[in-house]
Amino acid sequence: MVSCDRRMRSIITRRLTGTVYHIATTGVPLTLQPEPEEVAGFFAALLETEHAADKTFRANFFRDWLKLLDKQPPAEKIKVKDIEKCDFRPMFEYFEIQKEKKKQLTAADKKQAKAEREAIEKPYLFATIDGRKEKIGNFRVEPPALFRGRGEHPKKGTHKYRLRPEDIVINIGKDAPLPIPNIPGTWKEVVHDNTVTWLAHWKENVNGNSKYVFLSAGSTWKGQSDRQKFEKAKTLQVNTTRS
Repeated sequence: MVSCDRRMRSIITRRLTGTVYHIATTGVPLTLQPEPEEVAGFFAALLETEHAADKTFRANFFRDWLKLLDKQPPAEKIKVKDIEKCDFRPMFEYFEIQKEKKKQLTAADKKQAKAEREAIEKPYLFATIDGRKEKIGNFRVEPPALFRGRGEHPKKGTHKYRLRPEDIVINIGKDAPLPIPNIPGTWKEVVHDNTVTWLAHWKENVNGNSKYVFLSAGSTWKGQSDRQKFEKAKTLQVNTTRS
């Protein structure tokens, strides 16, 4: 039903070869723990964008990154205190190399990657509603990142956490088999509410907004709901005209 972010980047599958250098210590590379490394990578990837130059974005990123570094300090035991004394360029260059490699994939490689992605997503594409197989809308949760916001949003640059099954409430029938999360963990809660149309929901940590998974716009159930709204609107229009 819900697919949590599988990429995990440096958290589980691999370590980044890009490095953050601490200029204050004569360019000593910092050996970062997986989570601080990942978040540093979010910033490094944006190094040549307006986001990385924005004071609010930089301040919020650095505040959240320092929290992670306090919990998971670099192997060198260097205390990072100033973002201006950190060089994210090597990590940025690593990402650029990866982009170029992706562009150079052959048609066969791209086809294989697409097939592998579709195989992973297949169990999450449909739900059974009243005996009918219905397509689910956006079943993917948002991956971790640095919040960008719009305009002068005061929280831009804030670390948007990785969602795990423990963050997600799912809504299924009482007799429906319990979906198994695609990464280790257990659902935050399982409810059986047939008075709502959402299949899963969670709250993101930056603004506390609730996010939902619904059936796709082309599903029978969604079509029926839209039709009912249309008919009600027509009735209201007629009543307004008569009055």
